[in-house]
Amino acid sequence: MTDPTPSASGTAPAPLFGASDIRRLAGEIGVRPTKTLGQNFVIDGNTIRRIVAAAGIGPDETVLEVGPGLGSLTLGLLDAANAVVTVE
Repeated sequence: MTDPTPSASGTAPAPLFGASDIRRLAGEIGVRPTKTLGQNFVIDGNTIRRIVAAAGIGPDETVLEVGPGLGSLTLGLLDAANAVVTVE
């Protein structure tokens, strides 16, 4: 997992998945991502942080994430929101 950087609240955020984590998780559950099925996995921690920052999520908000996949974006959302609800 990538090294966490302090969140806006001053607490250490959850570690984010990196490319090797995604490959390992996918292998463990027998998933072979294919772009023809629209499967894309965010593997860069900086990209996750930019997505979360651009969303402007407040610490009192609940986020609905549709299609969480292996959860790499979910980890970033958990640091910004009060709660995250995922629907696959």
